[in-house]
Parts: sequence; C-alpha cells; structure tokens
Amino acid sequence: MPKLTPRWTGDKEPVLAYRDKDLAAFRKTILEASKMWSEDMLAAEGGDLGTCVVGAGLGVYYTPPRCRTARRSRIIASPGQSDCKGSVARAQKHLEEAGLEIHFEYGNMD
Repeated sequence: MPKLTPRWTGDKEPVLAYRDKDLAAFRKTILEASKMWSEDMLAAEGGDLGTCVVGAGLGVYYTPPRCRTARRSRIIASPGQSDCKGSVARAQKHLEEAGLEIHFEYGNMD
C-alpha cells in the first residue's frame, strides 16, 4: 500500500507515494486508462487545438527502490502533443476510481 512519504529531507507536507509493488497492482487499470486517453484524443483531433508540449501525462508520486524521498513520476505519457488536457478527463477519472492518487503533468512547451 502507498504511504505518506516526504519529498525531501525535512518535508513538512509528505505526499502519498507509491512503490513498484503498489503500481504493479494497478497495471491493468493503467493500461486501460492509457487506451481510453488515446481513444479520446483521436476522437477530439481536428485542427490546431493548443500548444504542442513534450512530457505531458498522468503521474503519481513514486519512491524508487532504496530511496526515502518521493518524486513525481509519469505513469502514462500523453498520446499526442496538443490539447492533451482536454482529452484526459475520462482516463484520469478511471484511475481515481480505482484508488490511485493521480495528477496531470503539463509537460514543457515545444
């Protein structure tokens, strides 16, 4: 089970962080959400719908093996480069309903 983990030494507001075994339990759900997001983005494509970004996606706080502090980790990369925020809602909801504490990462403007 994920546990509250500091993001740095002395962090006063720890975050709910996952380890490898925690994320392995959600593997099927993550794949389903990734497929949903791809389908929704393809359905919404049409014209110039925003700024192209690199590195956008859905992420969690993750604690790597042999580490004590959590860091952000993208578990699903955006299936496209434009308007990724507009098509992510169904996938994000699917992951949250499964019990993952998820956040959207905007990435960097290309």
